[in-house]
Amino acid sequence: MCSDEKKDAHRFRDTILEAVKEGKTEVFARFKPWSEKVAKQPRPKNPLAQKKKKKAAADEHHQQLVAQLRSVTSIKGHSYTVAALVSSMLLLLLYK
Repeated sequence: MCSDEKKDAHRFRDTILEAVKEGKTEVFARFKPWSEKVAKQPRPKNPLAQKKKKKAAADEHHQQLVAQLRSVTSIKGHSYTVAALVSSMLLLLLYK
């Protein structure tokens, strides 16, 4: 399921309570303790907001090294295959 319980629990609880209030469903025994637990937690400010992915400084540095290595090897007349092989080996060493 593509959901984060911390973000969506309050919305899910509200939906169920609304359905109970309208008579569309009944409250089950397992729902009560969960509902009380969720009610005690603070509501998220904006549950639908997407998290911004931050690039790690180390990853950016590694990408710069690979780019620099590829440019140097292509200047010297080496084939791209050799540059790719060397950069792959470099990445393996850096992430080991």
